[in-house]
Amino acid sequence: NVQIVNGLGSTETTNATGNLIVGYNEDNDDNRTGSHNLVVGSRHTYSSYGGFVAGDDNSISKEYASISGGTGNTASGKYGSVSGGYFNTASGWASSVSGGASNTANDGYASISGGQYNTASGWASSVSGGYSNTASGGYSSISGGGSNTTNGGNSSVSGGYSNTASGYASSVSGGETNEASGDYSSVSGGSTHTASGQDNWRAGGLTESN
Repeated sequence: NVQIVNGLGSTETTNATGNLIVGYNEDNDDNRTGSHNLVVGSRHTYSSYGGFVAGDDNSISKEYASISGGTGNTASGKYGSVSGGYFNTASGWASSVSGGASNTANDGYASISGGQYNTASGWASSVSGGYSNTASGGYSSISGGGSNTTNGGNSSVSGGYSNTASGYASSVSGGETNEASGDYSSVSGGSTHTASGQDNWRAGGLTESN
């Protein structure tokens, strides 16, 4: 076995030594105070312990955080991970960003699979792709499209543009500028439709209101 340690007696201690660095990791005036990290590439920041960082100009700043590649990415949540891409951030506990650009997963277990300018800010929320989407409700999800929002718990938007699912367990399947604001309500598509009552639904020109 090959063991690399910082001499302080535990994995959780840091003194800027005990890291395995592959390559020159060229200086960029970064914070390199961490220990027991695996560092591959150049211009990286590592200020905690037990992490992995590869690519160029990436930063890991919490315990066991990881960045597998890309550039300008940040994993600042404990167990947070970024797989690649450009300027992505995983700041929530065990949050993840798989790729894309300028995406942010900033609550616990939140995830973003790709796209650009997406945010997963609800607990265990997810954005699969698209652009400028925000999943802020707990356990909410957005599958794609642009400028969609899920701020109700367990709510979902499947796609389209500028749709909002704000009721609990509400859903919008697609279309444009639709809103499902009642609990358990749904809008299937079309434009500027609203399902505002509990269990209400809109499907094109059809509607059911309680």
